[in-house]
Amino acid sequence: MKDRIRIESFSLDLRRRIRCGQARISSRGGCYLMDSDGFVSECSPLNGFSAETQEDILSSGADPRFPSASFARSVLSRRLRPAAPETDYVYIGSGEDLDAYLKTHAGANTTETQNPAARSEDMTEELLAAQRKVESPAGAEVSDLLTESLSTPAVRSANSGPSPHQGSKKIFKIKVGRLAGIRELELIDRIDRLFPDAGYILDANMNWTFRQAEDFLGQMPAERILYAEDPLPDPKDCARLADRTGIGIGADELLRRHGVNGIDPLTTTGWVIKPTLAGSLDRCEETAEAAAIQNGYLTVSSAYESPLGLCLLAAWARDLKRKSGIRVLQGLDTCKIFKF
Repeated sequence: MKDRIRIESFSLDLRRRIRCGQARISSRGGCYLMDSDGFVSECSPLNGFSAETQEDILSSGADPRFPSASFARSVLSRRLRPAAPETDYVYIGSGEDLDAYLKTHAGANTTETQNPAARSEDMTEELLAAQRKVESPAGAEVSDLLTESLSTPAVRSANSGPSPHQGSKKIFKIKVGRLAGIRELELIDRIDRLFPDAGYILDANMNWTFRQAEDFLGQMPAERILYAEDPLPDPKDCARLADRTGIGIGADELLRRHGVNGIDPLTTTGWVIKPTLAGSLDRCEETAEAAAIQNGYLTVSSAYESPLGLCLLAAWARDLKRKSGIRVLQGLDTCKIFKF
């Protein structure tokens, strides 16, 4: 199979520089893997998170010992076709983010949800526009494939329904642990007034102390929190926090650092994976099984993949949900960071 795969590098400019771990990037590079049957995958190591680089992938012929190459090869072996990503939660990092969301979503400042079919159409147009800006010898070829895949009625209808996890309720992912706690609580209070039934994911990026985490979560309605993501760096402290507050833990960086067996399954309700960085789809599905055993959420998160990569992740997440009934959340609405 290796000899039949063509590898092409690509690059996409970002609208602004973003921080990735300890690095800051202004463009997103990666490689397309293309087989002789017309299937395409993406291998995108991420500066600041991946040990391998784009040059390593090119020089090694996408050696599967690299996690990002292992992922890309497993996508090809399963013959996945792209599917339009879903938006299962709204990311809010500040009051300005909330203002922008309310401005761009008609009727969003009420308890009514935006028409999901219209939302899917908008995202599809963004994905195709960004893909056309890809700088790569294979860019036009991949753009045609994505246009064909996302234009079929079956794909559009499969991705136009509401999230099955909270019914018609909106879910907001809030960045916490960065500002003064009172300011973050005021932001959540503002969202509460607009969306009284909203559910929340609180992402602290390990920025809290135990006391700060306990104080903050103690002021939140536990029944409306899907999980508190990476509240503390020590899995044992996270488990103790969950016991004290009644709010489950979401493991993202915790999962990458400690693995599935290194976190407490009884207090973990959110399992967050970036599949393109984690390795093969078989390995990703081991995490999915852990989430299913605890009836938790499996959040499929973006590592700033190109439009093609986002659509391949969406296809895998959709198939996983259909086949296993796992509560899958897609966090793949990152196409807007690209220039188009």
